[in-house]
Amino acid sequence: MPDIHIEEFYHDVACILTSLYATFPRLSTVYVEDIAGPDTVDEYGLHSERHLSCFSTLLWLKKHQLIHFEDCIRQEAVDQATLTQSSFLVLNTRAGIMTDQNHQALTKLPAYLAEAQISNINILRQALKSASAIKKQEIVIHILERCHTHH
Repeated sequence: MPDIHIEEFYHDVACILTSLYATFPRLSTVYVEDIAGPDTVDEYGLHSERHLSCFSTLLWLKKHQLIHFEDCIRQEAVDQATLTQSSFLVLNTRAGIMTDQNHQALTKLPAYLAEAQISNINILRQALKSASAIKKQEIVIHILERCHTHH
């Protein structure tokens, strides 16, 4: 049986990286609710486990030098966030994994367009669109491994 919290972690990493890539190099605010969905606090004002897990993913990404941010806005968001140099470079490089769908689509494109389509960021976007937990896991692990070797 899959560990749901690990699947959510891969999903959150994918969403955070694609969101920051879309605004790179501008600094931006990343709201937890934009990644994890709406949250309802309990009677004590505490966030749900899902919300806290997503917030913890943001902190984990910073600790492991994939993103940088200046400050936390309570447990609601991180402010002045951007990709680190190593994660930006890894997202822009050729993906080491390909799906059958990607391979078929690439054979119909000119070489310069095909090369852009097989970058890690585009494979990550495709995995998010597919909603496949396995595809998200594969590409996120691939990206994390590459970022680790860039340090």
